[in-house]
Amino acid sequence: MRMSIIFILIATTLLSCKKQESDIVETEFNYWIEIESGEEIIYFQYPRDEDNAYYTLNYESYSLSRVFWESPDSFATPVPSNPDYKTAVINYSTYTREDGTGNQNVYIGPEMIGDTLRIYGYILEPLVDPNKVLAQDYLEIIVR
Repeated sequence: MRMSIIFILIATTLLSCKKQESDIVETEFNYWIEIESGEEIIYFQYPRDEDNAYYTLNYESYSLSRVFWESPDSFATPVPSNPDYKTAVINYSTYTREDGTGNQNVYIGPEMIGDTLRIYGYILEPLVDPNKVLAQDYLEIIVR
């Protein structure tokens, strides 16, 4: 008797959880990112009396998205085991706020005066193909 009741409960649970075709809704989502409201070049005046400085770039994408960052530019970081160690001028990734906005700091040292720093932001396909770029934007910072 007890086994019969358990079997009926399991069978009822399994049969009642069937998803109907009408429950499935397909949506199309457009991925995008925009750095500094479409500006491609920023002129940064380096503060001469400082050892280093930061430029805070603003970006916008969809809500709570992970944005990856790259730059070919770097600076020397003293590490005892590797005196030639370099650090990128920008962090690897950030997340947007609920409203889709975000900030990211770019390191600028005195040795970069006269250089043009290139910053790339992009969004990857998180589940299907983590190497597929869905959206990207870039910014150049000219350090004066």
